[in-house]
Amino acid sequence: MNADGNGGAKRITTIATDADGIVWAPDGQSIVFTSNVFPDCQDDSCNAARSKARDEHPSKARIYDRLLYRHWSSWSDGTRSHPFIVPVSGGVARDLLPGADYDVPPVSA
Repeated sequence: MNADGNGGAKRITTIATDADGIVWAPDGQSIVFTSNVFPDCQDDSCNAARSKARDEHPSKARIYDRLLYRHWSSWSDGTRSHPFIVPVSGGVARDLLPGADYDVPPVSA
């Protein structure tokens, strides 16, 4: 996007999950962000399919078999916050901690 915020926006990646905490990498060649993903999913298509199946399932019941299932005012939905990186020239966003079953950054109060 143009520095003044008027036009020139360019999509540099597509990801089925939301992007948050967006920052420039120190080298100026990449953008780092966090996204909530299913830890056992190895790629974006898996995350998209799991999210769609969850949203379309007629039952909204949940089964929790371990802690931490609730943090203050939000329930765990089975996803974890992972850091991603993508070149500013565009491309596939890469999960920097694939398979990690913990949040980065940690869930705060």
